[in-house]
Amino acid sequence: MMRLYLFVTRGISLFSLAKAFYLDDDMCLATRATPPNPQIEHDLGPLLDSSSSIFGPDDPRWYNATARWQAYLPPHPFIAVQVGVERDIATVVEYSKRNGIPFYAVNRGHGLAAQQGNFTGIEIDLQLLTNITLAEDRQSALFQGGTYDQQVIDYLWDLGYVTTTGSCGCVGMLGPGLGGGHGRWQGFHGMISDNFVKLNVVLADGSAIEVSQDSHADLFWAMQGAGHNFGIVTSFELKIYPRLYDTWYFKIYIFTQDKLEPLFEELNKLQNNGTQPINMAAQFGMYLINTNFSKTEAVIWWSFAYAGTQAEAQQYLTPFDSLGPVNITDGNVPYTEIMHVTGTGVGDSLCDKGLARHVGTAGLQVYNITTQRQIYDLFNKKIAEYPAFAADTAVIMEGYSIENVRNKDPKASAYPLRDDYLLMQTVVSYLPNSSLDAAVMEWARNNVDLWNEGQPGRLPTTYVNYGSGAESLESIYGYEPWRLEKLRALKKRYDPHNQFRYYFPIIQ
Repeated sequence: MMRLYLFVTRGISLFSLAKAFYLDDDMCLATRATPPNPQIEHDLGPLLDSSSSIFGPDDPRWYNATARWQAYLPPHPFIAVQVGVERDIATVVEYSKRNGIPFYAVNRGHGLAAQQGNFTGIEIDLQLLTNITLAEDRQSALFQGGTYDQQVIDYLWDLGYVTTTGSCGCVGMLGPGLGGGHGRWQGFHGMISDNFVKLNVVLADGSAIEVSQDSHADLFWAMQGAGHNFGIVTSFELKIYPRLYDTWYFKIYIFTQDKLEPLFEELNKLQNNGTQPINMAAQFGMYLINTNFSKTEAVIWWSFAYAGTQAEAQQYLTPFDSLGPVNITDGNVPYTEIMHVTGTGVGDSLCDKGLARHVGTAGLQVYNITTQRQIYDLFNKKIAEYPAFAADTAVIMEGYSIENVRNKDPKASAYPLRDDYLLMQTVVSYLPNSSLDAAVMEWARNNVDLWNEGQPGRLPTTYVNYGSGAESLESIYGYEPWRLEKLRALKKRYDPHNQFRYYFPIIQ
């Protein structure tokens, strides 16, 4: 069972524990007791490229650099370094190490883990690092660490290629990728991490190394599923593929609650214990309030995305047509538009920042229909108790084709959950209000418990990119004892002082 015990230290200065003597070195501050931003700017600024910049909370760039999708327990940077070239990341890390100042790398600000709230220090902002370079053989491309899903999709599509990305256009490539990275192409090509060729990584001591099967192969294994624990990826080479399908067919249904049981029966037939057809790349749905139908009773919103034409997709969709939805929207669009038309595009509300979000997640192999009804009824009950949650809260259920996720050797990477066929999330969103937090966490925990109790015999699992931060490490990194033993041994080698400890840390 998930237990939400969050111990977050906020009020103690990370720099009040020790003072340092002045060292005759341009990289060192005179004292660590209180790191003044002007002094950091004065000392670090000349070491950086002219395309990089340092600024604090009074700078107009601060909001864009520090705004979070998760406003509950966010990191607490006191200064940001927006890097314009990759080599400056190593410079900032080395400077931080020499002066005992914690650092944290950020791209698009979508991390959920509560451990991020423990961070106070220098933020390294990667958002300017968005270059993409295709390899001469057109089998792969080099992506800088600030690239994000929609940018990558658009760029490659125009050149006739695709690659594995996440499913939300506004999210960075690396955050999900270092934890696996589910998405619409995974049935064809596997997850993001399955397609890494090499990673350019800055370690905790400021050294820059290349990580691949041929260089630091042990770390390459760890970066594919637990990468947040080991370094900052400044750029990465990823396999790319010919795009093959000029258009994708999408179909979106809205059902009322009386169709819940037959809907999940049909969904179980479609995903068929992990054998959902490859071209039926993604189907996902939500319980949510749609005031066009009801202000108090959730509808069931469900979308399908098929790589190909409507005629080819229809054989899988006729059973859902027959259920009697109250609304249908459909069409054929280029893949570049599939995120937006199914509600996960850059400009869609799902990408809005600034809300407190409490998440409860579970991995399933099949829908327990009784459980799905219990979770639906609890949704309506909670919305009645807390109307403020109605506008931005959803129970989200994702089902991707997983053929080329399952086909990968589970021992070949740190990612452990290749037999999770369905990804469940409760995402309760509201304007930050501490008086609501306890009730929301209880709701999220109840849903997780229901999902896990509905699959007796399976241990709870947590997709690292969807976790709240309170889940067990075994549920995230695998229950086989050798997995955590191997990860901890690598942690001791590559990050012995646990500098990378703000995102589901292997060493607590």
